[in-house]
Amino acid sequence: MKFTIFLICFLSTLVLAAPINVALNKPVTATGSYQAPSYAVDGNFGTAWNAGSYAVQYIEINLLQAYWIDSITCSVGQLPNGNTVHQIYLDGVLAHTWSQYTSSGDLLTVNFGSLKSATTVRVTTTSSPSWIAWNEIQVFAYVPEISSLWFLLLGIFLIPKLLVVRNL
Repeated sequence: MKFTIFLICFLSTLVLAAPINVALNKPVTATGSYQAPSYAVDGNFGTAWNAGSYAVQYIEINLLQAYWIDSITCSVGQLPNGNTVHQIYLDGVLAHTWSQYTSSGDLLTVNFGSLKSATTVRVTTTSSPSWIAWNEIQVFAYVPEISSLWFLLLGIFLIPKLLVVRNL
């Protein structure tokens, strides 16, 4: 009986919702701001952050808490097209580099394969033929479902008390 209750509570904590964009409307800082950095995380691919200058430039998103990041997608906002180098940093550690020919509107995506925990995401462009600009930056992370949190709380606080009261 004890093992069954424990197993149900433990497995419920493993249920995660589909990944969501945890960068949406989060605080953003950048090296330049010809157009506001907040435009890169406003959920609108029709707006863009533009540094107003050439590489090296970065934009950094403060997620306000640690998340288990699955993937990051960046919508390129450059003109003219050309060879670029973009680096993704998670909490100051280089996690991925794109080095390729890009055009405005291209979607650059990195799927990490294993979840990466981070509170900040920085996209640094070290080489580009144009001013640095991003239409949108999306950071997809898994967030526990509310029902899982209720089961976790039930398992931590209520079940042990029931077991003690009933001497199970």
